[in-house]
Amino acid sequence: METGKEEDGVSAALVDSLKAAIRDWMVDAGVGSDFQVPDVGVRRISEKVRQKLQEDSTSEWEASYTSNAAFLVASALKKRRNLDGGQLAMEVVPADLASQLAAKLSAQQLSGVVVKACKGHVNFYLSSSAKGKSSVAAIHGETKAGHGDGEAPVHRVKRTLEVRMQRSAFDRESFELYKKYQVLVHNDKQVLESSYRRFLVDSPLVPFQSASTSYGSFHQQYRIDGRLVAVGVVDILPKCLSSKYLFWDPDFAFLSLGKFSALQEIEWVKAAAEPSLQYYYLGYYIHSCPKMRYKAAYAPAELLCPLTLKWIPFDIARPLVETGAFVRLSGENKQADITSNGTEALELHETPKNLGEVPILLYSSARCILLKDLELAAPKRFIEGLKWQLLQYWQLVGEGLASRMAYAIQSKFS
Repeated sequence: METGKEEDGVSAALVDSLKAAIRDWMVDAGVGSDFQVPDVGVRRISEKVRQKLQEDSTSEWEASYTSNAAFLVASALKKRRNLDGGQLAMEVVPADLASQLAAKLSAQQLSGVVVKACKGHVNFYLSSSAKGKSSVAAIHGETKAGHGDGEAPVHRVKRTLEVRMQRSAFDRESFELYKKYQVLVHNDKQVLESSYRRFLVDSPLVPFQSASTSYGSFHQQYRIDGRLVAVGVVDILPKCLSSKYLFWDPDFAFLSLGKFSALQEIEWVKAAAEPSLQYYYLGYYIHSCPKMRYKAAYAPAELLCPLTLKWIPFDIARPLVETGAFVRLSGENKQADITSNGTEALELHETPKNLGEVPILLYSSARCILLKDLELAAPKRFIEGLKWQLLQYWQLVGEGLASRMAYAIQSKFS
């Protein structure tokens, strides 16, 4: 049985560890050192809540303490955003922060403690051995050294990791993990099987098998001792492995499975037998979105110029995207001349001679007209923007198809 003094010692040790985790997170998230961390604490979990949290009544781990630190930090950052007039980029969701703090705490290897995040709260599960000790060492035990004074060395159980690649198909176990991830990490209220199938199972890619490589859509499963802990959804294409989505078990947040899966996928590309398959594609990149910054951590990396469709080394592109403006990443490093509809004005010498022969389908009037005839009726700025769209269209489909297919637009002009 825990006395009041012993309980105070344990809670104080947990608070110290929690504050250290918050400071560590601030460094990773780029929160300035001038940010005043709220006064955080832990409290005992009531018996009623404990019964809800306890997954296994026979487990030696008992839900003992909880903290709302993630809510306090998120609220403080929100107030700071308001004071700064919304200029501060940092926006924190309590559930996401709680998962990250749980991972930081788990990395501290607290003796006799398991840390889990649940709906924005950080919960501490204590083992019977930790609860039975009267000193703060029950939490800050000598786990890194292996054992404390007069104690036997701690023997860590070896785990078995299995990584399995399989064709994209609906799997009940994977769906249940996806549902858990979306609810606990992204705070989704409802996760439907139909939306999961549409988002991550159904694929327009036709499976193809070469002599050494399988192409198409796949689910890469990660299992620890047989338990499914993460699923990476990828497309294997002739020139790249495209990473579409990853969902993981929030109970294993401390393992940084996102980083591990990325390294695993990179290793897969390096080991691919096909000479043309040499790229790892991480999808869209929005520099102002903190959740996407991790994509730039893998080097060497390239960013696709949205105007010229050329790949640019990220080290060259970084100073340009940091301006926050719509810029050309290749060629002249200057801000693009933006037309009223958000596209770059097309220089006339870049225009193919037969571009005026492209049929334009106008949805507003349900009629088809050649570009050269539309130029006589539409404003110059509208035509400049349309020409830029048509140039990309021309490059993609070729001159033959561009002159025989109609390019449909919904834009109205006056």
